[in-house]
Amino acid sequence: MKRIVLLFVLALGLWPLFSAQAQQMCFQDRRVASVNIGYVNGEMGPDGGDAVYFRLDTNPNRWYALNYSYNLDWARGQALYKMLMTAMAGGYRIRAYDHDYPYCDDVDQIEIYR
Repeated sequence: MKRIVLLFVLALGLWPLFSAQAQQMCFQDRRVASVNIGYVNGEMGPDGGDAVYFRLDTNPNRWYALNYSYNLDWARGQALYKMLMTAMAGGYRIRAYDHDYPYCDDVDQIEIYR
């Protein structure tokens, strides 16, 4: 019984190390330059008209995609799309994360701030 309790306590103590690897910050202190919605047949696969892509002020040639589970056909995707539009219209800065560590090939969390 003592071993089980000890293993449990160790697991709780190490949990921040594992959860820290579950996300990666893709960028910070950037402004949204443009937002594109619609059908995309890119490296993430076709998305029947619900895809959301956006560009930042630092690199107008690079498009970032919302994760396909966060596109316009999902309420959570609509929320992220509205955050992107608010950031672009208001000139707010954003920070974005990808929880499919370590790639940053798409975004599934956005933070907006001044």
